[in-house]
Amino acid sequence: MAQPLSISLRALPSKDSNTESISNLINRINEQRGSFRNFTEDTLEQEIQALEACEPESEAIEVEPDGGEHVKSRREEVVTAREEMMKQVALAQTESAYALDFVSLLLSKHSPAPADSTMSPYLKQNAPTGSLGAEVNGLPKVSDAQQADQEKVSIGWKMQSLNATADSLLKSATRLEEEVERETRYWEQVLAVKEQGWSLCRLPRERYTMGVRYGFAEGMLISFIALDLGLTALKAASEFRDRGLAALRRDEDGNIHFDRGVESINRTLRVRIQQHNKEIISRTQATSRIANEVPVETEILEARNSIFDEELHHELHREARTLASHGVRCIGDTIKIPYEADKQILIDLTSFDDDDLDMPQLDEVTQKLKPDQTPDWIVLCLRLLLTHTHRQTLRRRCQPPPPISEKPPVKPTYILLRPILAHIRHRDALQSTQEFLRKLSQPLSSASLQFTSSTSPTLLPTPPSTARRQPTKSTLTTAFTLPLTTTLTTTLPSKTATLSLEITTPLSTTYTATLTPVIPTTNTPEPISVTSFPSLKPHILHLLSSDLISLIISTPSPHPKIGSWKASDPYKGELTRRNGRTRQIDKLCVQVDETELVATWQGGAVGFDGLRTASWGLEGGQVERGLLEWLEDVGSDVMQ
Repeated sequence: MAQPLSISLRALPSKDSNTESISNLINRINEQRGSFRNFTEDTLEQEIQALEACEPESEAIEVEPDGGEHVKSRREEVVTAREEMMKQVALAQTESAYALDFVSLLLSKHSPAPADSTMSPYLKQNAPTGSLGAEVNGLPKVSDAQQADQEKVSIGWKMQSLNATADSLLKSATRLEEEVERETRYWEQVLAVKEQGWSLCRLPRERYTMGVRYGFAEGMLISFIALDLGLTALKAASEFRDRGLAALRRDEDGNIHFDRGVESINRTLRVRIQQHNKEIISRTQATSRIANEVPVETEILEARNSIFDEELHHELHREARTLASHGVRCIGDTIKIPYEADKQILIDLTSFDDDDLDMPQLDEVTQKLKPDQTPDWIVLCLRLLLTHTHRQTLRRRCQPPPPISEKPPVKPTYILLRPILAHIRHRDALQSTQEFLRKLSQPLSSASLQFTSSTSPTLLPTPPSTARRQPTKSTLTTAFTLPLTTTLTTTLPSKTATLSLEITTPLSTTYTATLTPVIPTTNTPEPISVTSFPSLKPHILHLLSSDLISLIISTPSPHPKIGSWKASDPYKGELTRRNGRTRQIDKLCVQVDETELVATWQGGAVGFDGLRTASWGLEGGQVERGLLEWLEDVGSDVMQ
């Protein structure tokens, strides 16, 4: 007998790349055996040896103890079960084929074409199409009561369906009406934002979401309401220009939700004045916080001001690193600028929610008597300068580009802190010079000598001719960045000479002292220029001493036998003259500083002690007479 052919009905398993991947194997090992720390190479070898030792026992054929008959092996049982299953499958296939032929022959009377496609070839050869039909022998009789009940049930179902449809339409109409109200409210607010001058557009990655540009970019019209400048078409830095776009989303009530993304904290630039590196004596006025429910235009405005101050703070840090030689320091996020003697200016970026605990609580009387608006003016100037820089950058980009070069273009550092630092230093230099001249005038006034000074008002420099064609606001800001010059004119005691002090501050202060007219008899030097006020003091004192020598020389002698004074050492303020009566040399030394004027006479005659000294200070003189009267009196005593 031929051995039956066994066919497996199970499909061959396909290899799944995911099940054989390293990550899947690691997960299976973790589920079956836990962490890799729980087993080692030795434990794996022991398990393999144990499995090899158990294989013969598992493959052994078990024999039942009773009957003495040989039990079929597992393989024979599987083969028998497969043959039985094949018989059942063949029988089911035959029965289903008979049922399909019967239905197809029955339908061929009414629909020949579809039924012909499903009939078997054997049926087509032995049975003509449409030879089998079916009829209904009799319908069940329905009473009038049952018919009425069925009609009522049908009407009830129809009414229920119509009511459900009507309710659904009413709900849809109500929902549509609410949706229309929300959409109307949303677009009214969007139109209000548009009317305020903000630029609206679609978001790049969300085509169906409306966005607003609140940053500074090219070709965008912005009304700078916070500073009331009316800026147009500004050009900001790329890293801040790309952040100036936010979504105008609609909430559940139809109101606009201003969505800025993750960075939604409003920040502002803060300027403080610190004294002795500890106490904060002044700062910018605190900005009012936005309430929870405010118009969206206010939120957009605050966001625009915030990103503007963030860019300003960033550019200030870039410039501060180049001003380390001028005493500017960057410590963390704070910029420190030297200010006056024991003070410094602190510039940082803070949020509206930060509480400034280092601000002292001043009483109302102190706040009224000593209002300090310096921090507010500094913030205003910094914002004006950054706006001017934006305008200059845009104007520069509108011009023809430079020739192409292999070197990448270098972003220039904005000029923001330099004008502020120059104005602070210029003011300090002017105040120091005025205070020195005021103290110097007191001992001279005590000595009955004229010494008056006047200060010309510090005017903004005239911008270059190319800047005059720009708008007025640009011209004024350009002039603000140019070096400052102030001239102090002082009338010296001789009344014929004038001392002119010119203070110029591009960034470092330059002092230029000029004596007009030049006094040749005292070897007065030509105009001098120094870069520090301590170096200027000796020159002013020397010029004043030279003028005093000139005044004494020009004063006629009261006695004909006494010669006139001559300058022997003008740098030390020494004069000499020959006394014709005593035939001796009289010496006079005049020394002056900011606190005292001292005159010393050395010489004499018979009965004269040979040394006389007089001084005039801040609170009066040692003698009640002036310098010239004292010299006349001493000369008279010598002649006696």
